[in-house]
Amino acid sequence: MTTVQRILGLCILLAGSLIGLASGNYYVLVMAITCGFVLMSLSKLIDMNRDNNHRLLGMPLTTSQINQIKSRSPHYQIESPIFDIYPQQNPVYPFMMLDNERYIRAKVFYNYLSQEGYCYTFELPGHESIALHCSTFYYSGVELFEHEDQVFVKISSLPVKLTILNRKIIME
Repeated sequence: MTTVQRILGLCILLAGSLIGLASGNYYVLVMAITCGFVLMSLSKLIDMNRDNNHRLLGMPLTTSQINQIKSRSPHYQIESPIFDIYPQQNPVYPFMMLDNERYIRAKVFYNYLSQEGYCYTFELPGHESIALHCSTFYYSGVELFEHEDQVFVKISSLPVKLTILNRKIIME
């Protein structure tokens, strides 16, 4: 619905501006610009309100919300003196904060990860293996979830300690 409203606002803005300029009627020009921008602004406010409404109701984040968070999340180079990070040379991954929990791609632990169906087992050196069930979508508190063919793991679910230095994360 908001997409239609945004397109309609843009059409009114463009068509009204052209008609107003062509006819020399500045009243039509001003009204077209005002109405066009008002419709586009209202659609943006509706979208923002929908996102806030979802959060207040405790609903899971939508795919587009997670995409926005992921695109705005800082990307860090990952290093570890204890275990090998995948891939070997300059691995850079997004570090997402969802509902006050830190998430990173499970691919970081590729060398210590096995999968059987939706069950992922992490066997980090010096620790017992940890089996986590992968959810097909994100919800608050989930330990492991899939998003657009990528799997993200909650850092606090694993026995790792993070040190963040500039654009680098050191995992121990």
